[in-house]
Amino acid sequence: MMALYNGRKNNTFMNGLPEPMPEFLQARPPRYHHFVLLVWEERDAEGQHAAWRFSLQDSQKEERIGFKNLDELVAFLERWIQIPQEAESHSAEDKNKKTKGRLP
Repeated sequence: MMALYNGRKNNTFMNGLPEPMPEFLQARPPRYHHFVLLVWEERDAEGQHAAWRFSLQDSQKEERIGFKNLDELVAFLERWIQIPQEAESHSAEDKNKKTKGRLP
């Protein structure tokens, strides 16, 4: 027997059960990811500033990726944002098996 929606703000059916989520809300949840960012200054032999270096560590794995400059870091993040979540998880698992803990 199908319960009827009662129109209440709490979105419950007349039988007291919660209303099922609309299909468009059942899609995957918003994507988020934690990276630990490390920033350090490299100096030349005279102790003068030479460059800023960056690395990202994936908080879910022990993978760390190094970058020579800010442009490389930003380019990586822009590419990462474009990767679908499902593809990312599969390729990251494969890559993690091959390069665990190794900087490129």
